Amino acid sequence: MRMVLVLILFLNAQLMLHAATADEILAKAKAEVPKEAWIDLGSTAWAEALQKELSNHSDLAGEDLIKVQLALSEAWLAAGQVKLAASSMKALSEAQLEQPYLDRYGSNLILQWTLSWRNAEKEDVIVAAPKMLKQAGNFSKLIRSRSHVAEAARLVAIDQAKKSLIQYDAAYALLKGASIEERITVLQLRLTAMETAGMRQTAIADWFDRRKKDDAVKAMATSMFNESQSMVGKKLVLKPDVLAEDKAGEDGEVVGVAFDFTQVTKKARILFVFATWSKGSMDSAPVLAKALADYKDQIDVVGISLDTEESIKNIDPFLARYGLDIFVSKNPKAWESERAKQLHLEALPTIILLDKKGIIRATDIHGADAAATQKRLKQSLEEVLQGKAAPVFEDDGDEEDFIP
Repeated sequence: MRMVLVLILFLNAQLMLHAATADEILAKAKAEVPKEAWIDLGSTAWAEALQKELSNHSDLAGEDLIKVQLALSEAWLAAGQVKLAASSMKALSEAQLEQPYLDRYGSNLILQWTLSWRNAEKEDVIVAAPKMLKQAGNFSKLIRSRSHVAEAARLVAIDQAKKSLIQYDAAYALLKGASIEERITVLQLRLTAMETAGMRQTAIADWFDRRKKDDAVKAMATSMFNESQSMVGKKLVLKPDVLAEDKAGEDGEVVGVAFDFTQVTKKARILFVFATWSKGSMDSAPVLAKALADYKDQIDVVGISLDTEESIKNIDPFLARYGLDIFVSKNPKAWESERAKQLHLEALPTIILLDKKGIIRATDIHGADAAATQKRLKQSLEEVLQGKAAPVFEDDGDEEDFIP
């Protein structure tokens, strides 16, 4: 009997000496996930494999347990399974986390919060992301900054873009001393929110100009405004596949040229850069439809959609709703597409007017509202169709109200 007891104690000691580490558990779980599951955004295979391995190693503790719990919560959240992530998130909330695990947990909290508000039935029960994060722990400035960005994104989504600017500014303030790349990301998001809030390009330029001593602001403003303004008076040159029908080639790239802008024609041309979710685009679409009717033998209109995979299906109904019968170039890469980069697109909508020779004559036609846009477009067309330079427009809205 004594020998049996000694043998059991020996085997237990050996098991303790060879207890699996977090890295070994993660590697084993990863090997169990089918290859096709990694490209399926909604797949729970990775989370299920981790859950299984964690259940098989109930003796896991300390840093190894934290690593696996973090990976498990990230896997459930990546699959959009907020409720299934709750157990791991609760375990992490009760652990004594230190960096870098604390910030990983903070990032998971923000993602959990984001998924939760999107599924919420009542808007008024949502606790602001920065407040939620503050209650959860003492996170780094970077994570706190991301909580403000998450809150700003929520405000934009519920048509409160003006209020979101305060959150973006709070996020940016927390990034003082961070890399230019990190800060420019927030500035780009703020720019989109300013456009969504209805600010004119001149007011946005003024906002950047008043902060030009900031190296990140200077870098972004220089790229944004100088490149856009420098387009006027030059011939539009686009790579052959930039304005293309939404047909995929063998490599998945968009193919098929819609218009050749290098050719001299009998018509002036308008590029209408829009997205179906953009309020300004909704205001401008009927204006362009009217222009096509009024100048049907003198102009062509080409649409360039910045809709993503989620909203690209809404393009045809959008055009039908506003009576806009035009060709539209689509690419789910949106702002990251080649066309956006070549045209220096930073605002929605953007209306670019070209003369009969393909020379860009105006890029500032979109006004504060539909009436202003219609007036600007008519004035620009009247001048350009006579071979004259398009007028330069001043700011026609009180956009300063949108600057916190």
